[in-house]
Amino acid sequence: MESELPAMNRLSLSNYLDSCPKLFGYRLTDVAQQKIIEQLFSEFWRSNEEYKSLFFPNGFGEGSDLYKLSSVEVDAMTEYSPSQKGKACGHVFRKGESIYRCRPIHCSYHTLDTSSDFNNYETIQYEEQLPPDLLNSIHETISAVLDFILDTLTASPEDMSPPLNEDEVKQDAIKASYSIRNSINNVNNVEEKMFSVVLWNDEHHSFDEGRDIVEISDDIPRLITIARTISSIGLAVTVRSARDTFREGMCGLFIEWLKDLAGGNIGKNSIILKEIICEELCKEWKKPRRVRITKEKSKTLDDVFDDRQSENIQAENSYISDDEVMVFVDHENGMNIEDDVSSEYNQTNEYNIDDDMSMDEESNDTIDFMDEDEYILCQSEDFKKELRLDKLLLLDLRLWKEARAGLRELYIGSLIVNREYKKILGIRFARNYVKLAKAFLTPDREPEHSIVLFSVQLFTVPSISTVLVTQYNFLSTIFTILHTFFTSDTVGGPINLHAKIDCDSDSFKNRRYFHIFQDLRYIISNDIVKKAVPKQLHYLTQYLNLITLFQGMNPNEVVISDWGSSSPNSNGPFTRNSKFSDKNDDKDDTSSSIREPEFHDIIFPQSSLSFKVVKFEAASQPVSFHHPLHWFLAELLEHVDLLDDNMLKQHGWDNFQNMIMGFDIGSGEPSFIVQKAIEKILSVLDYPLRVLVLLAQIRAGLWVRNGFGIRGQCHHYREFSLRENTYDEDIFLIQTALVILDPNLVLATILDRFDLVEWFNGETTHKIYDTSQLTFVAEELLALLIICVSERANAAGLTVEQEIRREIIHGLCLGSIAYSELTKRIPDRLTQDPLFDDILKQLSHYRSPDTLTDHGLYELNDQYFDEVDPYFIHYSRNNREEAEEALKNRMKKKMDNFEKQSTPLIVPKLIPITNGPYIRLGNMLHARLLNQIIFYSLWHVKTEEKIKSDTLIDEAFHLIMLALSDENNDIVRENKRKGKQKVSDTPITVDIDEGMPGFMYYATFDYFREANTSEMETHGTSLLDLLLQFSCEQSFKEFHHKIDFIINKFEQLGSDMAKMTITKHYEKIRLESQSKVGEEDGLSEFERKKQAAKERQKKIMEQFAMAQKSFIDKHEELYENDEMDQDLESPSTEDRLQADTIKSSETVWSYPTGTCIVCQEETNASSLYGMLGLVQPSKLLRHTPFYDKDYVFEAINCPENLDHKYDRSVPYGVASLPYNVVESGSSIPFRHFVSKGFPSDSCRLGSYASTCGHLMHVKCFDTYFASLEQRHQLQLARNHPENVSRKEFMCPLCKSLGNTLFPVIWKVKKEIHYETLGENEEFKIWLCDKIGSVIEKLDINVELFASRSLVPLSDIEFARRHSSFALGSPTNNRDFTNNTGLPAHTLAQTIPNQQRRNSSGGRLRDAFTQIVQHMLRTPTTTQDVPTTVANDELPTLTTPTSSRADGSTTSEDEEQETIRRMYNRLAEVVQISYQNVLGDITFQSMQHLSVECIWDLFGYTISCVEISQRGVGENNPGATIVDSLSTQTLTILRILSETTITYINTMFVGQPAEANLKQIASYRVLQIFYGHPIMQQQKSTTISGSINDESIQNREKLDSNLLSMKAKPLLLEDPFLLLVESSMNTASAIEYEISHLIRILFVAEVVKIIISVAESAINDKTRAWRNELRFNKDLTIECTLSESKSSSFRDFVSWILQQVGNDEHDIINLMDDIGELVSLNIIRTFCLPYLRKCVILLHSRFGIVFFTQTSDAMETEHNEFTRLSKLLRLPSLEEICSLRETDRSDTNMLAIIAGWCNHLNTLRQEPLSIVDLSGSPNNSADSKEPLVVTINHPAIFELVGLPKRLDSLFEESMRRTCKKCKSVPNDPALCLLCGTFVCSQSYCCSDETRGECYIHAKSCGGDIGIYLLVKKCVILLLHLENGCFQNAPYLDTHGEVDLGLKRGRPQFINQKRYDEIRKLWLTHGVPIHVARKIEQTFDLGGWPTM
Repeated sequence: MESELPAMNRLSLSNYLDSCPKLFGYRLTDVAQQKIIEQLFSEFWRSNEEYKSLFFPNGFGEGSDLYKLSSVEVDAMTEYSPSQKGKACGHVFRKGESIYRCRPIHCSYHTLDTSSDFNNYETIQYEEQLPPDLLNSIHETISAVLDFILDTLTASPEDMSPPLNEDEVKQDAIKASYSIRNSINNVNNVEEKMFSVVLWNDEHHSFDEGRDIVEISDDIPRLITIARTISSIGLAVTVRSARDTFREGMCGLFIEWLKDLAGGNIGKNSIILKEIICEELCKEWKKPRRVRITKEKSKTLDDVFDDRQSENIQAENSYISDDEVMVFVDHENGMNIEDDVSSEYNQTNEYNIDDDMSMDEESNDTIDFMDEDEYILCQSEDFKKELRLDKLLLLDLRLWKEARAGLRELYIGSLIVNREYKKILGIRFARNYVKLAKAFLTPDREPEHSIVLFSVQLFTVPSISTVLVTQYNFLSTIFTILHTFFTSDTVGGPINLHAKIDCDSDSFKNRRYFHIFQDLRYIISNDIVKKAVPKQLHYLTQYLNLITLFQGMNPNEVVISDWGSSSPNSNGPFTRNSKFSDKNDDKDDTSSSIREPEFHDIIFPQSSLSFKVVKFEAASQPVSFHHPLHWFLAELLEHVDLLDDNMLKQHGWDNFQNMIMGFDIGSGEPSFIVQKAIEKILSVLDYPLRVLVLLAQIRAGLWVRNGFGIRGQCHHYREFSLRENTYDEDIFLIQTALVILDPNLVLATILDRFDLVEWFNGETTHKIYDTSQLTFVAEELLALLIICVSERANAAGLTVEQEIRREIIHGLCLGSIAYSELTKRIPDRLTQDPLFDDILKQLSHYRSPDTLTDHGLYELNDQYFDEVDPYFIHYSRNNREEAEEALKNRMKKKMDNFEKQSTPLIVPKLIPITNGPYIRLGNMLHARLLNQIIFYSLWHVKTEEKIKSDTLIDEAFHLIMLALSDENNDIVRENKRKGKQKVSDTPITVDIDEGMPGFMYYATFDYFREANTSEMETHGTSLLDLLLQFSCEQSFKEFHHKIDFIINKFEQLGSDMAKMTITKHYEKIRLESQSKVGEEDGLSEFERKKQAAKERQKKIMEQFAMAQKSFIDKHEELYENDEMDQDLESPSTEDRLQADTIKSSETVWSYPTGTCIVCQEETNASSLYGMLGLVQPSKLLRHTPFYDKDYVFEAINCPENLDHKYDRSVPYGVASLPYNVVESGSSIPFRHFVSKGFPSDSCRLGSYASTCGHLMHVKCFDTYFASLEQRHQLQLARNHPENVSRKEFMCPLCKSLGNTLFPVIWKVKKEIHYETLGENEEFKIWLCDKIGSVIEKLDINVELFASRSLVPLSDIEFARRHSSFALGSPTNNRDFTNNTGLPAHTLAQTIPNQQRRNSSGGRLRDAFTQIVQHMLRTPTTTQDVPTTVANDELPTLTTPTSSRADGSTTSEDEEQETIRRMYNRLAEVVQISYQNVLGDITFQSMQHLSVECIWDLFGYTISCVEISQRGVGENNPGATIVDSLSTQTLTILRILSETTITYINTMFVGQPAEANLKQIASYRVLQIFYGHPIMQQQKSTTISGSINDESIQNREKLDSNLLSMKAKPLLLEDPFLLLVESSMNTASAIEYEISHLIRILFVAEVVKIIISVAESAINDKTRAWRNELRFNKDLTIECTLSESKSSSFRDFVSWILQQVGNDEHDIINLMDDIGELVSLNIIRTFCLPYLRKCVILLHSRFGIVFFTQTSDAMETEHNEFTRLSKLLRLPSLEEICSLRETDRSDTNMLAIIAGWCNHLNTLRQEPLSIVDLSGSPNNSADSKEPLVVTINHPAIFELVGLPKRLDSLFEESMRRTCKKCKSVPNDPALCLLCGTFVCSQSYCCSDETRGECYIHAKSCGGDIGIYLLVKKCVILLLHLENGCFQNAPYLDTHGEVDLGLKRGRPQFINQKRYDEIRKLWLTHGVPIHVARKIEQTFDLGGWPTM
């Protein structure tokens, strides 16, 4: 396409681009963008139409995609095409797309295939050459575009702040003009007239594009004012020329264009465009000519290099070319980076791009494992040139969010996918890394979009990181950046090795430096780099210089002054804050970490030992947590396999000790030299010991005045993410000291550092610690010694697998734990290992979530408890106790009954050390000083009353047991070598008679004396003596099992002296026991008492067993009596036929009573009360959408027993499609999808009533609601959970939402067993005789029905004319019609005192009158109602005008007025709920609208309850749906039923509006009995016995009359809702029994189903389901139907369909296709919900109780439909369909059916419009669309079916577009009701303050909305203006929720949790749930914006 602009033909592309701002009026509109892109493409093909077809073979796109290659791509799956074999796919992940860890995989799309097909394809690809002129034009065009981008951005600002004045704005415009490359018409000399204000993103404020033009104007002062105003609130804003702003917008456009090119094809070549873009990016950038000229004339431009700085750099590095050097490495003194900028940031020269800085290429250290071509590539890089790529990288700071993201995607789509150019990009990125890091760390306003973060794409590539480290000293660059940043707050410049770190500096508060450390991690994680680094020792020097900065920083000193000097919020550098300590006078002095230490002597006179140790007191001198040099040393020492003696001998060292010392100790070196070496080692290893002492003192409370900050540091030091590099390393260094030095010396140092030397020498007081602190510190010391011996992960050189195994075992032994909690206890290094999950599965048993709020748990397998060490290094004290308890409980389970009486013994098990320097770690256990430590630990507890520490005793015994069981020591090794013989060892100074030397020797022969203590003997007490004393004291009984174990070991392995001592002790005990004549020793006494106690217990248990048996016997007799009573109360079938036993089959149901939840007083007759309830709109009721074949099959395949429990492992119907779909024959892998949702236009509006079940007095309710209104006025800022304008409130007790109080003015209700009820007359007789007489009396007046208001309120004549069926007031003595629908003889038995009338109708009316009178109790009555209603004479309600005989007003008037007021409130609430539902209400006159709504409310509620119970049940034979309903549901239904009746009698009876009720009753009679023969005889005198021509003519005349009445056909109504209304309208015009009404409306339901299903199968628009394979497959019926029944059914269906106007030929074809059996099955399926709802209605409205039938006959029934049909005494479908074949007595029913059909058909044929469901005229006749008969959906209701995997949902959301904005939502929300994807909180689809979720909910869910926010993985629940979040139903493989997808593990659907959301929806619990969530917090609202 050629451009229409005249300038295009005579301007070059560069000139055209420069002229665009003026050409398009400085506004980059969509049209301007398309014109510019059009010009660029035209430059490609230059009028050659053949070339154009290579780019757009199918023509151009549409709209915004007009010139996008991606929109017209031939191969839509380009990245999955064969051309991508062996290449990176180049896929750019979008936000929300699922990603996983990189693992070696075989990709079916991109892994190189060696097949011949691919090779042939590849050959074709590369042999397809493009014309040279086309290639040249593409190169020139892309080159011009790139130069335009660079020229423009070079002149763009970096500091986004408003200018100071107008001159500055103009001057900037002039400077920017010099960057225009090929200016025309002297554009540079023309002063700019138009300027613009631009708003930019920053770190705290963000919008989509990243920048936006606020205003364009020529009034610069005004623009400056606008900019300053915007800047005053902290926003980034600039004022620049409109030309430059337009050019920047063009840059963003060109970046998107280049991205599109990189993903496009030229013909079949998908590579060439990428290659050209890469080539042009890697070409040298040539500065504009005018810029070079200006540079010589002026030095004020942004990109002018500071010559003086360049000269300085040249002088300092005169021997190195300044063009080639960026990093100068001093291998001896460290490193240095000479940057080209000043130390202070200056925008004009800080990031100028003209400075050519490069990296050192002169490194001679090349590695032999580099590929030759890689080496050539590195050496051929010309760093003297500045490439376009370099310029773009350095200009990143001047870009905005959208452009930055676009450039990254361009790099990925072009450079990254090409291996060669990817390496070039990595090298150029490293070349400019210093400047990029400098821009990122300090001035970057959007650090999250910085190009520095692109390093993960480069540094993680092994080949790139290897080249950078080995050839370009890149590690030195990173070390220098970090060193200078932490010491000088700048990046680059000379390094000062004597600089000191300042934790108060801004650099420490700037968390951006984490990314630099992350880049360092990326580099050194490469295995090749790990091998290369040791070969370049200068890296080690530089690294040591870096970590030295942090050595000993911020030492802590204990605060002993007032509390005011503490800083509790200080958390130190561990958590970014500045300090550890509260007092740091010598902050700049780090000499504490390098100062030459002072030594002093400590003496242990009891053991004759003395040592020279470092003098230091942690309680008074500074101690730092940070010793990275020590941690680094420990990391080196962890390679124990390299420190083995054999390995060391190969390098000239005899052993590990000599290597550390620096000389051979046994070579005869002078003692002072040896001592000096020992002191140096002690000096080095003293620092980690100080930290451990600090921890103990902090936990002991010694540092409490330092505040919480010091405790926070203690926590972080041992926190799981850091402990491997801090605490664990310090422990390992102490273990190293124990191996290198004399263990006694190390123990002495430890005692001195803990300041416990005197205490372990026998002193009982301490100068610093009080008693509790002293005990705690001593316990910590012993625990440290235990850990130093037992912690052997590093010492034994455990593999990663062994470490993982050990951590998991010790994490799980404490109890069942979730995966996330387990990983919180284990370092990331281990949890991220690929073997972690496999080892976890091996060691544990996974228990999946059981409940809805539960999560998956892992339990340790029993066999692995043997590997648990209670003194695990990472256990706290509590963990240690839990582990011991778990081990003891496990051991007890394995003991027999006798052994369980003893305490289990846990013997320590140590990890053996087989080689390495730490094989002698156990020598510490045989040190002489350890014996003294253990002795005095036990002695102090035994002798000092203030020190009673079981922990100290337990730790001392554990140390002894370790010494007796450990084998990693010289003692055991020597014994194994020499056998059992006496040895002489250096530590042992006396001869050993025999037995094990070391610890046993010292425990036997070392005696400790204490001055002035008479209890001790002259020669003192040994440790063995002390143990024997402990064994005899009952106060230490819990430790006797450990003491016995120790003494047994002494007897086995000890010396003769030890054995003699033990023998003497036992002999002494024996003699003392014998000296006590007639008395047993203490131990025997204890055993004797124990045995006596057991005997007493045994006798008590025997007595209890006898009493229990007797009690059970008596209890069973009582129950047998109860069963007999129940049998008597439930008479047999024969007895029920007798009138005198009917009463025994009745029960009484009591209405709820209790206490008022407000005043806590009883709810009784003294005051009116009610039950709190909620009436809410609903759209739950659904009609089957026959136009959707999936939902048709869902309905017809419904389970035949809806009262049986449905397997919820997979959702039902359409929602299960994501689980079942399999795509066959597809080469693309199967992708799960979201199932379709139910169409919202097929839902029927209504209202639903529910209750929380709590009671409240009416007066209390009024007071409570008034307080809510007052609270709303006082708390205006809060979003309240209730809306008082809608009369809402929260239940004070359970916080359920409510809006009404259902008055409870009844005491009890009769419950009658349905089996006892009989029919007074047969249905046929009733239909013929009774109905005919009633219809004759109606004398229909058509004119009364002409208006929708039906009858005026003043038309009393209408009421008089219909007095024969008028409803009387319960306050007078008139007889009522029996509107209960129950047989008269039944109710008559319950009211013996009432006079019976001759007719059955009269008896029913009389009975109903009395029931109403008895159920309407007077509130003032204080007497309780007897259990038998018939014997209770309660006064009836009177009108408010009634008074006593004396003229005084009664108190009943007030209470009756209160009842009326509550009912008026109920009416208001119902009408509010029905404000959007009135279209479904037949009668809408204001006089009776409330009662019509209440009728509908009751019926709709029953319908919703029935829906919620589908697929719910326990499969009990004979049970009905009522048995599965909760008590609360049954209660609200019964209260709602009685409320409706009472409301009518209270608000309508005796009022003018009563006539409207009678009129409604007449209307319903017309609808139901429309075709009755009597109605055909309006002008005849006789009733024809058959349907003849005359009857048809009469009916047609009547039809025309009824049409003028606008009567709605019965077939367009819901028969069940009509049944509910008829049972509620006490002004019924007919005498009926409820069973007859159920039957006739059941037939209407059958007729409706036949018409609806058949017409949908005939209609071309809805017949898709008819021929579907699923239909024929799933509905195969194996049984057969007799020929006669089959013929009858076909005839009946054909007759009905012809009556409503269907063609006979279509009907025959339909029946042939579907068949009779299938048709009957469909009718049963659709009829079943009607029967289930009738059962609920009978129970709730009439109190009918259904027995649970368990007979064999019922058990053999196969489906619920048959059971309920027999239970309700309804005819079978076969009987109904055989009506035309039976005798002439059924002609009445056939006439009625024909009337229904004819009524519908007549309306279909007439052009007249009727009132449709929306209340407006229905013009269906005009539109030639027939009236459609809808039927209720019978299936199990489900929410939208979700895919099993969450990532599948992500992929689906990336493809779905929003129906409103027609784009893929950035933050998609899936409506779980209809399956629509909408934009969540997006401006594109919002309506002012209303978001699309809120707007969509109004049309879909009514007042509620249920959404899944896909990218947040959370459920959003909306109710009107409120909402809340809850966990999504997705769990990971470990059974846990990942809220916000922070863990990043794959998520899988959990059906149980999804069913909970479904249950919340079906039970209408969303409003209550939302209100409760909001009530729990101070919600600020904003939910409508979702």
